Amino acid sequence: MFVKSTLAAVAVLASLAGTAVAPAQAEATKPGPVVGQPLAQAHAHNDYEHDRPLFDALEHGFTSVEADVWLVDGELLVAHDLEDVQPGVTLESLYLDPLQDLVRSQQGHSVYPNWDGSLQLLIDIKSEGEATYAAIEQELAERRDIMSRYTNGTTKTGPVTAVISGNRPLATMQAQEKRFSFYDGRSADLTTGKPAELMPQVSDNWNRLFTWQGVGPMPEAERAKLHAYVAEAHANGYRVRFWATPDQPGPARDALWTELADAGVDHINTDDLAGLQQFLAARPAAAAGSTAADSTEDAFTFGVIGDIPYGEAEIAKFPARIQDINADKDLNFVTHVGDIKNGSSVCSDEYFTNIRTQFDTFTHPLVFTPGDNEWVDCHRTNNGAYNPLERLDRLREVFFNKPGKTLGSTMPVKSQKDLGLPENVRFTQNRVAFSVLNIQGSNNSLQPWTGLGATAATPEQVAEVEQRTDAALAQIRETFAGAERRNDRAVVLMTQADMFDPSLLTAASANPEIVSGFRSIVHAIVKETNSFDAPVYLINGDSHVFAENQPLAEGSPWLDIYGRPAADNLQRITVDGSANATNYVRFSVAGNSGTDGDDVLSWEKVPFSS
Repeated sequence: MFVKSTLAAVAVLASLAGTAVAPAQAEATKPGPVVGQPLAQAHAHNDYEHDRPLFDALEHGFTSVEADVWLVDGELLVAHDLEDVQPGVTLESLYLDPLQDLVRSQQGHSVYPNWDGSLQLLIDIKSEGEATYAAIEQELAERRDIMSRYTNGTTKTGPVTAVISGNRPLATMQAQEKRFSFYDGRSADLTTGKPAELMPQVSDNWNRLFTWQGVGPMPEAERAKLHAYVAEAHANGYRVRFWATPDQPGPARDALWTELADAGVDHINTDDLAGLQQFLAARPAAAAGSTAADSTEDAFTFGVIGDIPYGEAEIAKFPARIQDINADKDLNFVTHVGDIKNGSSVCSDEYFTNIRTQFDTFTHPLVFTPGDNEWVDCHRTNNGAYNPLERLDRLREVFFNKPGKTLGSTMPVKSQKDLGLPENVRFTQNRVAFSVLNIQGSNNSLQPWTGLGATAATPEQVAEVEQRTDAALAQIRETFAGAERRNDRAVVLMTQADMFDPSLLTAASANPEIVSGFRSIVHAIVKETNSFDAPVYLINGDSHVFAENQPLAEGSPWLDIYGRPAADNLQRITVDGSANATNYVRFSVAGNSGTDGDDVLSWEKVPFSS
């Protein structure tokens, strides 16, 4: 059982029960520990209508609660309809003050004892949006020690995360450099590219999107639609919630909840706290920080190739090698980490089109990031003496004509198309965050275009490198921020460039400037890796020889070259390329349950049949 945590909360709740509480009694009341087992998918719809707002939900393990708010005479009053508001029944008294007292007194400075999750406080604005939102932000700022916050592109997750629904002032929230709340999106926002740092969740009316109400089997078309919807949202870093789902106890509700949970819907809506608690507790991996997609059945594999095909003989074998990969039915997706040609062949449109045609025969989703051989080095005379920037534009036209979608079998991904880099993508599967980045060999494209007569990097060349590097840094930050927010088990970065190429070690030790194009990227990776309490993996091509190591472990010579402290948590895997590309690397991702952090990924080389 719980006790109320503040004088205001006790007085309000007592008035709702029709009894009076003496001030001395109220002042003596202290917040009690929350003993419920947190359940990640449990959302308390209209939470304030329960006997003990907030505390009934917490006792049942809910990790998301909803409150409707009206701004009346300067007070944020909580009620479903305006005629139902009562003086003193406020957002502060029912939620903000009790949560602040609870977190401050709770073991681990969290809503649940030693819980590393964040309770979602969904605030549904019923009155005029701008003024109500301003009042909400003021109240949240006064409790900044418990609130998640956004500051200049960075999100810091706190014990409580406020998400604004209802009359949401989007333009105001987008313009803020600092805020303590986040935007609740709608289905139409899925394809708008809004960053998860603004919009961590999309919500919609179940009946607007689906007809099935839990009676009889769910139609396959609707099940496929639901799973695709959730997958697209998660690929963009958004959580998913539906309202107006059937909520009468019985087989129909259980059937619908099962489909929602199996699809990985993040917040299941209910007024029946005990009913949803019993349902979720009976499912595997029900504890908070995991969802239905977190069970051991959700282990998966993916494949990686790079620096292939090189030369006429390998080009001739490439279709058969794609079929070898297609035959591995267990792969969730495949990544090509760049270099679709060798460094001494022509960078022609015809060649690009031919490789795109081959890529289209992949039956798995194919994530492709360009390599230096197909654009950076195209200035070389034997490559055709092209302007590399023109070749990069052409690559984007040929291979990234559908931003936000993979090649091969379509899989939604979050791309940087709005920054002009559709090749930079990120996505999440089974609480593993993936980030694929256009980072190049040849010192990240800072080496002179000698085939065009240059002896130093040109201004347009430097401008492109700076723009692309800034985009990569932003995506790295966003990837880790999302992983932290979701409590992901690992982060996987993929690039063409081998920023720790052993063949460059001696020269880079003597002159670190030859890898200066990688410096800010390595700095960002070190910073984020050392702040992330889970494994980080860097998969690259470029140097053509399979390797597995910790390039920034204590004592590594690369620490002096890049001028950064150790990042022991970073594991690097280089895939075979060029003449060594006689295999693909199959990575296995363990299921969530019972998995040690350092065993999230394992890998093996799988030989091609020819």
